[in-house]
Amino acid sequence: MYKYIKNLARLSVFAYLACFLGTMPLFGNELGQVMLDKTVTGAKRIRKIKQILAKEGFTGIDAPIDKTGDTALHRAVFIFNLPLVKILFRAGADPFKHNYKGYNAFEEAKILRQQAMVDLFLGIDWKAPEDDLSKELISTVINKNMKKEDRLIKVKELIDKIIKADGEVKAINFPVNKMGETMLYWASSSGDDELIRVLLKAGADPHKRDVLGIAPQTARMVYSWQEEAKKQIEEYKRQEEAKKRQ
Repeated sequence: MYKYIKNLARLSVFAYLACFLGTMPLFGNELGQVMLDKTVTGAKRIRKIKQILAKEGFTGIDAPIDKTGDTALHRAVFIFNLPLVKILFRAGADPFKHNYKGYNAFEEAKILRQQAMVDLFLGIDWKAPEDDLSKELISTVINKNMKKEDRLIKVKELIDKIIKADGEVKAINFPVNKMGETMLYWASSSGDDELIRVLLKAGADPHKRDVLGIAPQTARMVYSWQEEAKKQIEEYKRQEEAKKRQ
């Protein structure tokens, strides 16, 4: 009896450690176990998940599957498995359910730049502007391969042409992609202050947010933080190199 209790205690400890390390769920269900089982992949995983979802009375599609509070949909997004994301989403998985870190599957899809998943969750029917000048203006603003000076000159020329033709820049606040990011958002996220001024003068709305609720001002602040972080890292590297030379 003593040995039995001792072995049971050991198993409990191992199970808890496995959960803590993220290898299995502490309070997970069958769906979570399949999602976390590294030996079950590809078509086999999809087949098993379909079988679980098809079971009568199954209600654990949005249940946490590990210590981070991730759901099966979180994990499907994280492993870049679009077919599995589609299966879970169409079965009723909530892309806006947060894990314990405060992130939902939709936000993670955006962070990981999984545009097909984002489109699936939002169901956005995004269309580009129809006139050629507006298309050229947008493509110029978001062209990261152009020099800032050349881009600024081209943008000014296009805005002048559009105003002469239509009296205003109707596409100035138009989303440039399915995330709802405007031209001003792009200029802000790249830290191009001259371009920001030109777009604001043309009627760009500094308060127009993307689908995640992020405004151009916030994008500009993030750019500043990133640049400051880069400077600090470079300064640290220089100091380390100087120490080695001493």
